[in-house]
Amino acid sequence: MIVSKIILTTNELVSALLLCRYEKAAEDIINEQQLIQDEEDIELFSTQAENLLKQRGYWADDTESNLQKGLENLIHLLIQSKRKVRCIHRKRVLIVHHVQKDELIVQEIENQNHSFSILRSRDSFLEILKAFYHSQSDKKPECEIFQMSEESFDEFHEVEAEVIKLMAEDPKTHPSISQFSFDFLANDQELDNISFIESDYIQNQTRLDQVVFLLRSDSFIWHLDYENIKKDGSIYLQPVAINEYFEKIVDTMNEFFDL
Repeated sequence: MIVSKIILTTNELVSALLLCRYEKAAEDIINEQQLIQDEEDIELFSTQAENLLKQRGYWADDTESNLQKGLENLIHLLIQSKRKVRCIHRKRVLIVHHVQKDELIVQEIENQNHSFSILRSRDSFLEILKAFYHSQSDKKPECEIFQMSEESFDEFHEVEAEVIKLMAEDPKTHPSISQFSFDFLANDQELDNISFIESDYIQNQTRLDQVVFLLRSDSFIWHLDYENIKKDGSIYLQPVAINEYFEKIVDTMNEFFDL
């Protein structure tokens, strides 16, 4: 069950972090997004962001941070969260922050807007992932698993789109490779990924536990298997039914969050 949604721009989120005295977290976002080019602009940035928070009804004079209590609590929970799963699909980001037991925060980021929801049940993990990746089909994949050398796959990211398109349309190209090529072009020649991250704000430490790479097709998911890359330099591209794929991700999330 998802309850209590809060929506912030990136600037408002940074301002909220600063007001709650999480300067390092705010600084990381400022530097990553290049929000401030000159130190002289910091005061103007803060004033403008605080004015936006007031206009949105997130301001309160009776709290230590001057933030409305719900937003203040959300910021503290975000920082306290030590385990999170980050999903990337093209320009969109979904982060599931583990807070305690079955309580989690779902953060969606798109076009510099951050939507936060409290999730009080893990039962909706599967539907959240399927909706985020726009994957609802339950068809069995018709494509076959195939392999590519690491070098060839790396070149796939660099070669011009028209070259990939011509290869995909060539009748001599294997149907599975053609389908992957079309899907890769549709995703702007980029892969999506799901990362399992451990972090400790107090210790200023972040560790990537594992990351999986995937690519959405219309009715299934391409799973990229790197396990044999050290042995024979090959990447295996495996088509997996949508439910099967995301059920495995959910199992991994439950284990990672110790649910």
